[in-house]
Parts: sequence; C-alpha cells; structure tokens
Amino acid sequence: MILHAENGVLGYGRMLSEEHEVDPDIYNAAGQFVALKPGASFFDSVTSFEMARGGRIDTVILGAYEVDQTGSVANWSTADAKRGGIGGAMDLLSGKGDLIIVMEHSDSKGRPKLRKKCTYPLTGKGCVSYVVTDLALLRWHDGRFVLDEVAPGFTPREVVELTEMEIAVGPAVRAME
Repeated sequence: MILHAENGVLGYGRMLSEEHEVDPDIYNAAGQFVALKPGASFFDSVTSFEMARGGRIDTVILGAYEVDQTGSVANWSTADAKRGGIGGAMDLLSGKGDLIIVMEHSDSKGRPKLRKKCTYPLTGKGCVSYVVTDLALLRWHDGRFVLDEVAPGFTPREVVELTEMEIAVGPAVRAME
C-alpha cells in the first residue's frame, strides 16, 4: 500500500507524535506529521489532484457528515465556516477506485448520519463503496448497503434501529474484533 496525501506527498508511512523526531515540513493533508518511506516523493497540488482525477488512486478513505441510501456522500457544509468548504474531496471522488467513508454512526445529538437522503450539500452522488462507523461496516452491493459487521456489544438489529437509511443485513454478519 502506498499512501497519497492531497497536499502533495506520496509514499508516507506512520503518523508521528511529539515523542518522535518530527520534521515540521512533512505532514499529510490533515496536518498530521508523518514519516516518509523509502522512495517517497513530493509534488504540487495540481499534480496531486491530477492523480486523483486521472484514476490513479485505487482507494480513497474520507470522513463525512452523512451518507445516504443511494450511496451519495456529504462531507462539507455551507452553513458553518468552521467546517470548511468542499475542498479536494470532489477531486478525490472523481477517480475510479473504491470510496471508503469513515465516520461516527450518529452525530453529537444522537441523530443518524446514515440517512435516507443527505441533508448537507452533496460532495458526490452514488459513489460510496463502503461505510465504516464506530458501530458497523456496510458494503454497497446490488444497489443497496449491506450490513457485514457490527461492533462488539451491539446486535445487527440495534445497528439497524440506529440507522435512518434502509440497509440489508448480510447473511453472515459478524462482530468486529
């Protein structure tokens, strides 16, 4: 696996903490300091987004505010400037690889983030391959999301009840380890 960050670094490895030797010029798109792997390279943001738009990235892992039952994703907001704008996410979604959304199952007020229809502006339509939340792993299959795994201490039924979108429960749902 070769990690790519939209800020223009290809081939980084683990994130570094304060206890490690940190180079303040080497960080990922989230601003986290990272270690470089042998052969790592740097480039401008134009090249970075050409890699994404050109289909040269196999898998994108992205945070989001919401995912809906059509596989659409919303990861930006116009209502709150602190949440940022659409940024590079739309470029990352335009490639041909898998899109894995990683987020909490519910928002801070307990409302579902897996919705029938997104309430935030869409970043991409019908593009999500997998959703990983703190409670579940869902996979897009045959035009719908299928629940494949649930977090320890939860049942598939409880996860479905905490999810607004319609999802199918896979035949061999297992607990995450």
